[in-house]
Amino acid sequence: MTDISELYAQIEILQNKFASQLKNLRRAADNEARGRNAAETKIASLEAKLKAAEAQKQKLTSEVSVLIKEVKHSQVVIKNNIKPEDTKLDLINAFVSFIDRELKSNAEAEDQSAENFRGLLEAAKVALTTAYSLPEDKAPLEVDRTIEDLFCRAVRNDIKLSPLEDEEEERNKDSEPATKKAKTEAKKHRGNQKAMMDAARLI
Repeated sequence: MTDISELYAQIEILQNKFASQLKNLRRAADNEARGRNAAETKIASLEAKLKAAEAQKQKLTSEVSVLIKEVKHSQVVIKNNIKPEDTKLDLINAFVSFIDRELKSNAEAEDQSAENFRGLLEAAKVALTTAYSLPEDKAPLEVDRTIEDLFCRAVRNDIKLSPLEDEEEERNKDSEPATKKAKTEAKKHRGNQKAMMDAARLI
């Protein structure tokens, strides 16, 4: 009878142990499920935020594109409305830059005429700068091309050649047909020579 009682007691201990272990497993499973649900909720929230950010990005890109087009259009309108008097300071600054280049190119000359030339250029530079009150910071007035290049491009079709240049141009025009004729005759002569050599080989 004692053995049976002990056996029942051991069985009850095992039952309590197994029940406790099962309870712990269920608690762990519940915690894992809650953690999984929390993770899935967080992931869903992040995905929603990401979609909202992407939509905001597309909206901002569209607005920026429209803004850029409006700015470009306004710049075109402004450029089309520019008048000669609006570029006066830019022109004077271009003259001053031209004078600086001339001074630099003649800096090494030491004869009296060169010194006089540099003195006149310096005086002209001071006179233009003072008369038109050019600012010390001339960067906003700078242009990519020199005034020499701009002038040449603008009036190249209006410039009249000197009589000597006209005569030289006419001589060049007159010599062009003679040169072409000489080249044609030389080519014809070479062709005749080749034909004679081919005939000699056949004989």
